[in-house]
Amino acid sequence: MDRFKDRATRDIREGRPTKAARRAVAWYHHTKARQLLDFVYRANHLGNFSELAAGASFKELHGRLQGTYQVRIAGQYRIRFKWSNFGACEIQAGEFHDEG
Repeated sequence: MDRFKDRATRDIREGRPTKAARRAVAWYHHTKARQLLDFVYRANHLGNFSELAAGASFKELHGRLQGTYQVRIAGQYRIRFKWSNFGACEIQAGEFHDEG
């Protein structure tokens, strides 16, 4: 089961500076994005995100995006994902303008 929503997000996590990865998140934010993607990917419990919530960079979205969680990378860049019994899924990094 692929837990990433797109190839660009997988490329960022794996350290591949592809054109798609640079389009999704500016290259100068890739180091931080990679660290956060690794944290999200490896988390085994939603409660693991409490340390991110303290910095106001983690939140659950509302409205039509209810059930989706978001972590701020920097500026306009975010990581969004859903939570399943197996951990984070549908993980995607990028700019999102539908704040729900």
